[in-house]
Amino acid sequence: MATFALHTLQVASAQWVELPAPRNSFNHAPALLAFSDESLLVCWYTGSSERNRDASIICSRSNDGGLIWRKPKVAVAPGEKADSAEAPNKSVGNVTLVRFEGRTALIYGVIQSRKVFGFELCSNWKCGRTDIKISDNDGASWASGIRLISDAGYLPRSRPVSMSDGSIAVPVYHEADKSAVFTFRVDRKTNQTSTTPLKAIPGPSGLIQPSLAQSKSGMLFAYMRDQKRRFVYRSIWNQNTNSWTRAQATKIPNPGAAIDALTQPDGTILLIHNGALNRNSMLVSFSIDGSNFQKSCTLVESGMLGEVSYPSASLDQSGNLMIAFSMYRKSKIGFMKFDRAWLERCDDTTN
Repeated sequence: MATFALHTLQVASAQWVELPAPRNSFNHAPALLAFSDESLLVCWYTGSSERNRDASIICSRSNDGGLIWRKPKVAVAPGEKADSAEAPNKSVGNVTLVRFEGRTALIYGVIQSRKVFGFELCSNWKCGRTDIKISDNDGASWASGIRLISDAGYLPRSRPVSMSDGSIAVPVYHEADKSAVFTFRVDRKTNQTSTTPLKAIPGPSGLIQPSLAQSKSGMLFAYMRDQKRRFVYRSIWNQNTNSWTRAQATKIPNPGAAIDALTQPDGTILLIHNGALNRNSMLVSFSIDGSNFQKSCTLVESGMLGEVSYPSASLDQSGNLMIAFSMYRKSKIGFMKFDRAWLERCDDTTN
């Protein structure tokens, strides 16, 4: 077990800790999952470089709310082949986590290998697929991987959402600038999955990596990163037409960086995002109606932790905000916790 000293940020009353990620490696795109007993699980992908064959997905656990993190264990090893996949993985990438029916699902992106006469033809995420692994012991071990969707180029990024009908909604994106959502179910006896077709999110080109948040009334929102570095965009699921509305720009600038959204118990939607110009700072913005974000507070001051990106946020049982993220230009994984009182002061006083 590795223990890292807890630091106090000068912004907010936040605490941050560095997770025990492999040194001198590429460590990126963490997913954070909180359990009811205050234990936490963070999974991310690591390797010598993005898209390399040695990339794996590893997971670290904390049993004390994020102060001490255990040495990571491999969840997806290099070169694995999921059930129903046409070929082994050439590499692995983004991962997300979700709880359902007392079980834990790890949903992750892969580059599916395609070799012709010994030469690898798939070198980027346009050969991507999405796989899933199930755990019955809170992520201590994982069943074999299963191909979740075979749509070429579609990858996960942000947290799935449990729907009222018992299905799980998963936001995905295509490297060629498309966003979509599908739902799935898992047969408890066989672990076999059933999925619905992708539902595309219409809008301007360049919108990827949707993040879902559900209002207190049940309205489902999707917030998207903008590759053209304009704004965070928002779409709403229309139950009457069984489709997504055309994505509209919010007032939040986006420097072409990933975001994450979640909903507080009172229905307020929180959006975690980078500053307007680059990935050197991180903020939280608040919205009551899911469309208008009028307030924001700084989570990480510019340059404090190098380049910070790909946040994955959750709330603990006390309403404290927890965020896992890549820092120091995708070389380290960080974790922050902001107490509920600070969040309430920020929401009440910031314009």
